[in-house]
Amino acid sequence: MLASSEDDGAELARGSEVRLTVASGANWIPSVAGMTGQQARAALLDAGFLAALAETPAPTGGGTGGPGTGDPGSGTPTPEPGSPQPGTGETPPAPDWSDLIHHTTPEAGVLAPLGSTITLVARARTQPDPAPPGAAPPPAR
Repeated sequence: MLASSEDDGAELARGSEVRLTVASGANWIPSVAGMTGQQARAALLDAGFLAALAETPAPTGGGTGGPGTGDPGSGTPTPEPGSPQPGTGETPPAPDWSDLIHHTTPEAGVLAPLGSTITLVARARTQPDPAPPGAAPPPAR
């Protein structure tokens, strides 16, 4: 039981109505794309899940970096902080809870057991922020 319309231990008259909120054992993973890590984590906790944070590498070859695209942006957890990124020798910045979330693994809309850990995949910080819809393009140099 998650909640009751009456306080624990309250004495009620026989036949009184009491509303209970119970857990089914599973819930739908909410869509948190575009939220900060903190906002997404709060939404997942409210839905009954735990949250972990990973970063999607910047896509190569014009890929979108979305789930299931088959490109490097599919949500591979970031190498341990302080370890070089494979093939570059550069140490990438660790993902941060203030980063914007690109997608989750498993995806939003999937039914998952309560208490499951949902991975929040943040956009790589090396990617430029996309222009908001209807925004003017940056001036030419």
